[in-house]
Amino acid sequence: MDSHELVLLSPYRYPAQYAMTMSDEDMAAWLNGHTALWHPALLWQAKGPPRIEATYDHETPKPGHVYALPETPPAYLPDDWDERVKQAGSLVFRATPDREATLANLTAALTAEGAPSPGWKAGLDRVPTEIGPFFGLAWGHLLLAALAEAMEHENLLEPESFWGEVQQAIALLGGMTYTPRVPAPSDYDAAETYAPDSPDEYGTPDSALADASGLPDDTGAKVPAIADTQEPAGADGQEPVVADASGSSSDWREPLRAAAARLLSAREVLYPVTIHLLDAAFLDEAALATGWPAGFDLGVTTNFIVDTATLERLAEQAPNRFAALQAAVQNDSAEICGGSYLEREDPLLPLDSQLWNLRHGLDRARELLGVEIRVFARRRFGYHPQLPLLLTSNGLTKALFLTFDENAGLPSYANVVVSWPSPDGKQVDAFARQPKYADSVDAYFNLGHAWFKTTREDQAATIFFLHRDKPTSVWHRDLMELANLAPVLGQWTTFSRYLGEVMPSEYPSMMTADDFHFDFLSERIAANSDEPVSMFARHLRTRRRIDACWTYAALHRALAGIRDTLDVEDALRTIEKQAETTLTSPAELVDLEKRIAAALADRLQARAEPNQPGYMILNPCGFARRAVLELEEGTNPLPIGGIVKACQLDKGRLYAVIEVPALGFAWLPREGPPGTPTMAVKFRVGDPTTNTIRNDFLEVEVDPTTGGLKAIRDHKTRINRLGQMLVFNPGSRMVAQTIRVTSTGPALGEIVSEGFLLGEQDQVLANFRQRLRLWVGRPLLEMRIEITPQQPPAGYGWHAYFGARFAWRDERATLVRGFNGMGYITNHPRPQTPDYLDIRMAPLTTAILTGGLPFHQKQGGRMVDVIMVPEGEKATVFEIGIAVDREVPMQTAWGYVSPLAIVPATKGPPHIGASGWLFHIDASNLLLTRMTPGILEASRERERPEVSDAITARFLECANYSGQAEFRCVRDPQRATVLDAQGQFMVEANHAGDIVHLEVTPNDLVHVQVEFSVPIEPPSEA
Repeated sequence: MDSHELVLLSPYRYPAQYAMTMSDEDMAAWLNGHTALWHPALLWQAKGPPRIEATYDHETPKPGHVYALPETPPAYLPDDWDERVKQAGSLVFRATPDREATLANLTAALTAEGAPSPGWKAGLDRVPTEIGPFFGLAWGHLLLAALAEAMEHENLLEPESFWGEVQQAIALLGGMTYTPRVPAPSDYDAAETYAPDSPDEYGTPDSALADASGLPDDTGAKVPAIADTQEPAGADGQEPVVADASGSSSDWREPLRAAAARLLSAREVLYPVTIHLLDAAFLDEAALATGWPAGFDLGVTTNFIVDTATLERLAEQAPNRFAALQAAVQNDSAEICGGSYLEREDPLLPLDSQLWNLRHGLDRARELLGVEIRVFARRRFGYHPQLPLLLTSNGLTKALFLTFDENAGLPSYANVVVSWPSPDGKQVDAFARQPKYADSVDAYFNLGHAWFKTTREDQAATIFFLHRDKPTSVWHRDLMELANLAPVLGQWTTFSRYLGEVMPSEYPSMMTADDFHFDFLSERIAANSDEPVSMFARHLRTRRRIDACWTYAALHRALAGIRDTLDVEDALRTIEKQAETTLTSPAELVDLEKRIAAALADRLQARAEPNQPGYMILNPCGFARRAVLELEEGTNPLPIGGIVKACQLDKGRLYAVIEVPALGFAWLPREGPPGTPTMAVKFRVGDPTTNTIRNDFLEVEVDPTTGGLKAIRDHKTRINRLGQMLVFNPGSRMVAQTIRVTSTGPALGEIVSEGFLLGEQDQVLANFRQRLRLWVGRPLLEMRIEITPQQPPAGYGWHAYFGARFAWRDERATLVRGFNGMGYITNHPRPQTPDYLDIRMAPLTTAILTGGLPFHQKQGGRMVDVIMVPEGEKATVFEIGIAVDREVPMQTAWGYVSPLAIVPATKGPPHIGASGWLFHIDASNLLLTRMTPGILEASRERERPEVSDAITARFLECANYSGQAEFRCVRDPQRATVLDAQGQFMVEANHAGDIVHLEVTPNDLVHVQVEFSVPIEPPSEA
């Protein structure tokens, strides 16, 4: 064949105006057939680019044709059609869903005995780096035609000049002679439309495209050329003959770049505005075992979604690969999108855990990469309404608002970029366009339609490809090859650059917790966790213990000032990191707790009277607490009065309810004076005849049949607030075997029920023991539940579990779930929260304090289950609290899980009194999460003395109030500042005397740095 035509036989055209859905095999065979026709071995001396024509037009094969025939779907052609092709002197090869198999079929057809010899048969031996640019050009030609068709516009590509440049490239590649046709004066002049000196979409002159030393990347910087610099041998094995009639460079890629430039010029007539292309990949354990995405290898801008811990492992295990990634990130040819140190179940973890994960992740990423993380992203679900607040507090204003978990969901938006608000008003620019997966054949078969659709509908045309844990399709590399020729498809860019150029086009209202759907329970069960539920409750208490240590250390610093010798910050950071990375309770925490609490107690008792044995009780919370003490010794009860609200001796143990001031202390003697009378109460604390216990706030009745909570009533309204029983979902009966009132006061009312959970066949599913406690002077019911499964649950975690079912009397009641301190009205069937569930029926409120148990499921309109033992759960003991009529339930929930330091003392009460506060906040809606010693302000790093006389407090507004608050200090501050979470200065805080004035907006997160003595700066030389 001296000249031949290339035809893909298919009843389907490439989708343009409308998307088309076929089986993956059908689409893959179509794409592979079209791509294979652009092999340089076939393109050489062909009459023109490959065409797509219907099979019925070629039932009688035409001479001088090379046919690509997809093997799926089956073509309706005569049975002897292959023989007719041979008789016509033409050629046919089958296109399969596999690229390599298709190319093998092409090779077999061209090299078959007696087959015609169209094109350049020696080109079949060319390596992929030499064939790839032609396949990339094939995509540019195909997409341009699809865009022109969809826009119903003439395709302005000048075919003869375009095809001449393709032929010239093959001639240079193979060392063959090619004489270009002399264009007529009226022929299309590409230089006028795509002038070498005019900037392209990247802001780079087009002449850079012809630079043989390299190709421009998205920023205009040169990246190394991919192909070898040596000239290929000619078809006869001799040195190649330079076939460029113009006498310019003999680089065979130059004509391809010129051809791609013609495609770009024709596309810019159709759509002259920038088209943004984003290529992202997960950098996880699976990716570490394989190579980089094709775009990264070819120097095309690539984004990686990865947590910082994975970056650490990459740096340790594959330093060379990490060095390549680091260099690309620093050159802005790649970007790391992340922020979190670990990808874990952050929405259900304490706020301070979330802040640690984010802050530590950002700091370590900067150390590893040498640049800041600019775009927040996660592979696992990790979103909630307050996340924009946490991000902006840590210097992040851009995020990917996408979830890649199959069992999670986020609000969807028609626009690509939205302004995502948090309840306090902070906003981040969030990318919300769902990706096209790089492993999906549909993404490439319908790419032309998606390209047209985004240019027609989006404010900024955008296409987003994502690589996941599946092999990337071969056509993605073709697109990267096209990008190395010219930005025909669009501009490949980073997310930070994209979000810096594209402004939000949608401003949604504040989101609630119900807008975020996730299923960590199923994930943890699928991961064979032995604590899918109990881990959250344990970590919440561990986190509060660590924060209490930080707070005690800050209180000690506030008292000792620059003479503070406690020096526990490094040890606390080490334990904090261990607890957060493993989600366990470090063994070293116990000794550190004792050391810090003892140091603070000794400081408070420095001038106390000796030989006065007792206890120093320390409160790390920013509010006063009614706490319960259970002490082993004591023969005389404590007198009622002052901090002691109730006291009882029982079997050699002393029980006391005391009130400890906010961020303060209380001193308690080991026992009361001899002859101290027993506490008297005016009501019966425990009544065995009615299975009832009561205190001065509540009355609790236990059902004699089930052993569950039959009623909880306040003394004023006498309305039954709540009932409870233990259940096995999907069905069980709770049967009590024994019910005993084990304490009848005067300070403690306690009732214990034991029994079984029976199945439909009266088989024993589990044994249970449930203990209910009411303390005089404390408006809280304590529930300790022990479930010992005899038939462990198995299967879907939301359908098979042991749990506690709570029921209320009126379906009109509103259910509110706490989430990161804020309460949200919820209608979600699974209102997950580790904080509390609040049943509100004005004017009454009843809060279920879950103690960190996060998974709950509604049953009808007036029942909710607290899930305790699903499949795999090994814990059998759970604690839940019930509080009534709490104005700020988050404060009560916080106090329920916060520790209380009890330090044995040999001295009498401190010289300032038996109790007192060291710091005080006068707003109950401001939740102090922790205090830390020292200066947080980043800009003053060089000015810090070895021990800075300062503390930093973190507050969370948790009741949707705004206004001013007074933060009173143990000493008069000399300076007070409001900072963000990364220590950046925001505003000076007014202070007068011992008061720091704070102005707080609803749901805000505030860091206040208080300095009691400001270091004197040395005078400047000037």
